Amino acid sequence: MRGAFHGQKWREEVSELRNALRSSDPFLILTARPATALALEVLARGVSATDPKALQRARLYFHWCSRGLSERLMSRMAHHVRAQAMAIAPTPTIADFLRNAGWKRVEQVPYPILAPATVPAAPPQCRILLMAGAARMNKGLALVAGVAELYGQAGRTTTLLVQTTPKRASEGHGRNVRQVLAQLSASGAPGLIMDPLAPQSIAYGERFNGALVLAPYEPAAFADGVTGVVLDGLLRGAPCVTSAGSWPGRLVERFGCGVTFSERTPRGLAAAIDAALANWDGICAGAQEAARALAAEHDPAHLARVLARAE
Repeated sequence: MRGAFHGQKWREEVSELRNALRSSDPFLILTARPATALALEVLARGVSATDPKALQRARLYFHWCSRGLSERLMSRMAHHVRAQAMAIAPTPTIADFLRNAGWKRVEQVPYPILAPATVPAAPPQCRILLMAGAARMNKGLALVAGVAELYGQAGRTTTLLVQTTPKRASEGHGRNVRQVLAQLSASGAPGLIMDPLAPQSIAYGERFNGALVLAPYEPAAFADGVTGVVLDGLLRGAPCVTSAGSWPGRLVERFGCGVTFSERTPRGLAAAIDAALANWDGICAGAQEAARALAAEHDPAHLARVLARAE
């Protein structure tokens, strides 16, 4: 629990939460976690005497189910927050999880994301294999490094772009990620590009043009949690290779916009990539359909209506 309240960024967040509670306006925390709820619980003690409805103006958007022991303890300790604040979940499973954890005001609203104005037409062939987003072990980084080794051994020139940005720029990579990135760098894959920078929004969006998105995420970690990278890709018509049993896997199976795989080995992922490339036209058509449907389902207007109704 100590680690949840450590660091300059967290001190800034606490300051923002304190100011929000003192304001008379409703406020939204778009990436909430149990530590956020506990911080609100503590901070509200200083304002509840003069403003007993302060916590009722809080709206917390939870992206995933926090099942760790320390997280469950923090949530349990935030009993006034659970009773008064609104909890918002992107999926029915997460909404049920929050209700079972004692949250009294729970709304389910699809993850809000603004779709691009136009969806690029599908190219005749795949331009690039793309692993976007921060480099994390639970996102299957080791599997992608293993695929790069296979490509290096075979002399395969397929372009493979891996974003190697740390999860938090101020903290750098952990030991396991550093080891896997070293393995990736030494793979000898002719088409490998390792990018340590997080691109700005326009450049980030352009990366998905003609890309096959690699999202070999751990199914247990991403069974219910929404992943912005896969959504960003599908909203731009980019098909995906991802893990069966995960939230993005269910999207892929729903729209036929990629390939899911269960054999969590480099060869299993490599085979799924080859299967996707062999059906490029088909999965691109599925991704175009997904782009249209998901743009409507994840329109931020849905969240705006819930927030307006709650005031």
